[in-house]
Amino acid sequence: MQIFNFSKTSKRNIFATLAAVALFFCSINSQAQLKYAENRDYETLPVVIEETEEPKVIEFFWFGCPHCNKLRGFVEKWLEEGIPEGVEFELVPATLESDRWSRPSRAFYTMKFLKKEELFNDYFDAIFKEKKNALLANDAAVKNFFTSRGVTEEEFNKAWNSLEVKQNVARAADLFGKSGIDGVPAFIVNGKYSVPLKGDEADGYKKTFDIIHSLLRK
Repeated sequence: MQIFNFSKTSKRNIFATLAAVALFFCSINSQAQLKYAENRDYETLPVVIEETEEPKVIEFFWFGCPHCNKLRGFVEKWLEEGIPEGVEFELVPATLESDRWSRPSRAFYTMKFLKKEELFNDYFDAIFKEKKNALLANDAAVKNFFTSRGVTEEEFNKAWNSLEVKQNVARAADLFGKSGIDGVPAFIVNGKYSVPLKGDEADGYKKTFDIIHSLLRK
């Protein structure tokens, strides 16, 4: 039986080739990382706002934000066609002490409690197409929004006043507060990088998602 033996020269050639290949891929990786710069294209948060076991992207939004309203269709398309496999995505309403911020946050988590997530787009449309700004300022208007879409008053009251909704609103306020972000929409990658919107048109959205993809690989 013949056994193939590497000569010393062959071994050196193989090791040299492997080293060159490794250097090539390191160079590609470095170029990809240099494509976007910290403090220019993204920021590292002062603290990690949430520990994540799997890759995760959070979008902070506000129902009263025109940029968030315009962005939502592009986010939906990204979730359908562009988000990397295995990445979790979560919408989190930016929540402040002001009622105009905490009330729509509560409305969002009421939708989730009732398993009426399809009302998310309706809420934006009611504010921006139907000019129902009272949805940001009046509890009665929020209740009317839900009851006009098939939710009974009893169901609404149960959800609106539930411990689950209150806890979710408190968590949203905690995440947004720890992030130090002062504007929306904004994306958080793996709990530690923030990516603001890079323009208000298709090219800006594309760049924003590309930066997110780059950070997911860090």
